[in-house]
Amino acid sequence: MKTLMLSVNAVAFLLLAVIAGAAGAQELPAHRQVETGSGTVELDGVISDQEYTLRHLTEAVAVYLVRLDEDTIQVAVEAAGEGWVSVGFGSEKMDGSRMLIGFVEDGEARFEEHLGSGWRHSLHEQPVVQGSAVSRSTPPGPDTPVTTMLEARLPAEAVEVNGRGEPFPIIYAVGPRPNFTARHRARGSQMLVLE
Repeated sequence: MKTLMLSVNAVAFLLLAVIAGAAGAQELPAHRQVETGSGTVELDGVISDQEYTLRHLTEAVAVYLVRLDEDTIQVAVEAAGEGWVSVGFGSEKMDGSRMLIGFVEDGEARFEEHLGSGWRHSLHEQPVVQGSAVSRSTPPGPDTPVTTMLEARLPAEAVEVNGRGEPFPIIYAVGPRPNFTARHRARGSQMLVLE
């Protein structure tokens, strides 16, 4: 009986470890969402303190949004590392999501608008982004990580941010290398509300 209890406990522990490991390896929980004051909004690859009214922060990714007017949204996504960063709208999963992906390679900013289909994505046939900026930070010291940041301006209806105070889904991800095909090293999704 003692051996059976140990086996059941061991199986339960292994199952929990596998589930936790699988979830921890890819899904990143949201930590906080902070409303901030509005400042001057620029499409320049730099996030200023008061530029965005909504901040969604996780362990690996920061997503920022601001409504420029009734019809236009500006979004930014930032993550530590030199790989790609991405944010997507229209679905809580990659499938059906309009994804904005960017990175810096050999000093050149690269940006594409993709459409998710199943577990894959490719160039969107009907891009709507009105402008984008991608940058990589230069750390001031050895303890400050390099970060990659993408900003884009697009129609509110394209990202299904139609009404003030209505929730809409976003997805976000970070890649390990600066290219459009490397598999993500972290990802997540969240329902947000933008006033």
